[in-house]
Amino acid sequence: MDSKPLLHPAPDYFPLEAKWDTDDDAPGPRCGHTLTAVAQTKSHGPRLILFGGATAIEGGASAGIRLAGVTNSLHSYDVLTKKWTRMTPAGDPPSPRAAHAAAAVGTMVIFQGGIGPAGHSTDDLYVLDLTNDKYKWHRVNELDIYMMQVVIAREAMGNLGGLVRQLSLDHFENESRRMMPFSNDMSSCPAKRYMRQKSPQGLHKKVLATLLKPRNWIPPADRRFFLDAYEVGELCYAAEQIFISETTVLQLKAPIKVFGDLHGQFTDLMRLFDEYGFPSSAGDITQLFRFLANWFVGIQGENDGIWAWQRFNQLFNHLPLAALIEQKIICMHGGIGRSIHSVEQIEKIERPINMDAGSVVLMDLLWSDPTENDSVEGLRPNARGPGLVTFGPDRVTDFCKRNKLQLIIRAHECVMDGFERFAQGQLITLFSATNYCGTASNAGAILVIGRGLVVVPTLIHPLPPPLEPETSPEYVEERHWMQELNNQRPPTPTRGRPQPDHDRSSLAYI
Repeated sequence: MDSKPLLHPAPDYFPLEAKWDTDDDAPGPRCGHTLTAVAQTKSHGPRLILFGGATAIEGGASAGIRLAGVTNSLHSYDVLTKKWTRMTPAGDPPSPRAAHAAAAVGTMVIFQGGIGPAGHSTDDLYVLDLTNDKYKWHRVNELDIYMMQVVIAREAMGNLGGLVRQLSLDHFENESRRMMPFSNDMSSCPAKRYMRQKSPQGLHKKVLATLLKPRNWIPPADRRFFLDAYEVGELCYAAEQIFISETTVLQLKAPIKVFGDLHGQFTDLMRLFDEYGFPSSAGDITQLFRFLANWFVGIQGENDGIWAWQRFNQLFNHLPLAALIEQKIICMHGGIGRSIHSVEQIEKIERPINMDAGSVVLMDLLWSDPTENDSVEGLRPNARGPGLVTFGPDRVTDFCKRNKLQLIIRAHECVMDGFERFAQGQLITLFSATNYCGTASNAGAILVIGRGLVVVPTLIHPLPPPLEPETSPEYVEERHWMQELNNQRPPTPTRGRPQPDHDRSSLAYI
């Protein structure tokens, strides 16, 4: 008798009807997402939970393709009513991601891993709790995972005949407490290799809680950064969305405090906060990103450090480029150079900026400097490099008159008193780092601008040298740290301080 292979007919596929109330409810085209089936409950029929994914694909056959428009939106499709609904659970959601994994456990959906907008993968774990229509996100640490495994195993092997009972995450915690003895000895728990500090209030608040300690802040003994590479990516992405929503020239109100260059000297920032007040955790603390970048690169592993440095610079390309205070004071990094005659020219610069494209307006805004003193007018070559200029007091007067401004505040150069007036007080150079590069012996300053636009400089002076002898481990470590920092930050010249010829290649000059 001839044996014939058993043939199974291919399944029939047919499109499902779908409807929605608003455009926001519909997920739209996407790939790299998850679609997880959740069993019916007392108040809902069976549902499909769609999370994350990418809404676009970039590139082509020659250059390869990559996912774009990565999102963390959450949608529910009711199989019975054939209707899509956008879901907004309580709690902190996972960051935008694609190519992640998802699974349903009773009335919960568990999401793990994925690739974020910056192309960096993650190993975190989130639970979406759909119990009793009180939808909520939970970020799960390794101990929570262990507790969940215990409860699921017990229920699966118990009287439920292999079915998992519908438990909320709170129920899991209660069940695990009942089954696990109360003890401070966690030696029986899994290894904590991948365990991160839990930050239920958001990653940005973890950053503030760690760094915003003006009076008590000291560098960590081992100089290790407190965020891993993935958390840096999450933080940069969140900040990037804020920068994108802002205008290229910010419109600010007085009273306000203006800081100059700090070049990664985080201790000086904490000293200034301690002496003159620090921002609320609800305020704009985006300047912290500059110090995070300087700190991270020299400390973490080489690959993570390089990736984080590149990601921070990608973020910086989205930063606003100037700020107007009460339409009367403009703040910028470098100056007006040869090409900037109006504020509108700055407003028209497209972001993210591209230094390779290098428009003259952008180069002047970021890299030009005032001339040596008020007696040197016009435009002169800049010692920083070819194509760069210095601008005289006549350019400052003309710019302020054209734009109805009282003052230009700029940074970019180390000044010995922390601030220095130019063009009969119409321009102030501001530098907030003290003893720049460990050699300049300069003071640092900020400008406090009152409601009447009265400008008051406030200073901090360099700290005295440590009492430890130069051969002590503490002193050697501090010197090594400063050398690493100097190698990573761009040089800036010291205004008004003659340099000997043999010192003109140092970081304190150029």
